[in-house]
Amino acid sequence: MTEAAATRDVHPWVRDRHGRVGFGLEVFPIETPEEPARALLTAAELAEQLGFDSFWFGDHPAWGLDCWLHVAALAMRTDRIGPGINVACALYRNPVLMARLAADLDNLSNGRLILGLGIGWDENEFNNLGIPFPSVPQRQEALEEAIAIMRGAWGQEPFSFEG
Repeated sequence: MTEAAATRDVHPWVRDRHGRVGFGLEVFPIETPEEPARALLTAAELAEQLGFDSFWFGDHPAWGLDCWLHVAALAMRTDRIGPGINVACALYRNPVLMARLAADLDNLSNGRLILGLGIGWDENEFNNLGIPFPSVPQRQEALEEAIAIMRGAWGQEPFSFEG
């Protein structure tokens, strides 16, 4: 297959990265007792200066800094690096809320947001958040529904979902 054929019907984000290796950095400032948010943002700014392509925040609201708030701060303090969430648990937040947050952050960062979605793995964190910890198949189904809802919320046509 020719390169033109391989990239013709591909999303622009994928097409722009075709044939190159990118480097990202994820930092958890849990061992930073003083000003962990400032340390995290300083690390992100340094990652941009060093040429990293992305900087990732984990989604652990029971024990870590809020990823959505800090992605927004990073988007305002950098120009090039892709702020990413690795990974937002589909069961922690309403999918319409996540769609709104992601859309706003993508606009705020001029299209640089990289959103990872997953099913969660830490039963203790679910318990600390006061939400049930379903089986893996149930969490996978919830992820599929969340993606469908988010895509619908981002669409141009009126959208409803029953699930």
